[in-house]
Amino acid sequence: MKKILVGLMMILAVLTTSCESSQENFSTRNSIKKANSVPEVTETLYHNGEIGHLDLQNFEIDMSDFADDEVMDFELEFKKEATVTDAYKVYLLDQDKNLVDTIVSDKMDLTEKRKTFPVKIDLKEYHAEIKKDFYIRIGYAFTLSVPFEGVVDYIDLPLTNPWHLEFDESCELSIYTKIRYNLTYFTFYKEIIVLNDMPKEKYEDRYLSWGTRGPTIQYYSMYSYLFNEMKTYIYVYDELGLFNAAFYRDEDYPGYNRAEVFFQSLSNKKLSTLSLLTIYRIERKTLMMTRSYQGFEDDFRDNTFIYFPINYYETFKDTKMIFSIRDFGEIQANIDYHFTVHFPPNSLRDEFKIVGETGKKDWGEKMETVII
Repeated sequence: MKKILVGLMMILAVLTTSCESSQENFSTRNSIKKANSVPEVTETLYHNGEIGHLDLQNFEIDMSDFADDEVMDFELEFKKEATVTDAYKVYLLDQDKNLVDTIVSDKMDLTEKRKTFPVKIDLKEYHAEIKKDFYIRIGYAFTLSVPFEGVVDYIDLPLTNPWHLEFDESCELSIYTKIRYNLTYFTFYKEIIVLNDMPKEKYEDRYLSWGTRGPTIQYYSMYSYLFNEMKTYIYVYDELGLFNAAFYRDEDYPGYNRAEVFFQSLSNKKLSTLSLLTIYRIERKTLMMTRSYQGFEDDFRDNTFIYFPINYYETFKDTKMIFSIRDFGEIQANIDYHFTVHFPPNSLRDEFKIVGETGKKDWGEKMETVII
């Protein structure tokens, strides 16, 4: 059975609900259950089944069903007792509950007691409006002509767009993965991922390299095969193509070169020891990196640092980078984290003229000056 396993340290963070309702007969609470002494956290929205004159029937929206496509395709069903004509609406809202689009606008006739209708949302059409969370609003109106602002009987259901997620400076994402309704309450399922020890602005001591080992990930997912299927990458902004011999160009990230990385350690829902998947050869005189085993006379091998070429300080002094996760969790979310590595204005190959003193031989003699 798939479960959302949430560590004790994250319970306080997720015991909030972003689902609101215009109806007084809605209430929310968080359900904490224990199975084998592992806490399971879900968000629950109680609902009496009525939206206006219509009774919403059982349904489930599982984002994992759409993992291979950015098209949501599911069905909703209404029942009604009154012999009147009633309209129903399904809206797509952004994370601030602003109207993005009207997905369904239809009605149940006088004699209809039950009606099932399809809902199809092609999220590729709404990349500009939907960055992360969004809402599906199911509403009721007396007639089809009632505008969005006039629909006062509704329920808002939160979901997350898993295909184009980004970490903000908090480096934590809470991802709505599934909605289940059983005539009494809605249950909302989540996956959570936290990126640690990767600041938005990283300042190195000298112009040389950036180490991969520091970042770690904590995750709480219902998907037991996450560690086997999740892929991770580091992108380096490299407009001149100086990393072409080592990394790969990616048309989805113009100007960037991509290197695959992986976490070597997995323990207690935590990934650590991030390393480059390839052990690269680095030429000592230039610090150029390559996948090839030929062409360098004096080189060393490493998969824990990304080295920056000598004499290109002005090109890479403020290097834009991206840490990218692909196929995270059951819904196979894609997540990016943009950060910048800053280097000081000195190089490993810079030469310095240092004037110093060896000390006094005698109080009456001059100090000896040594030039290095």
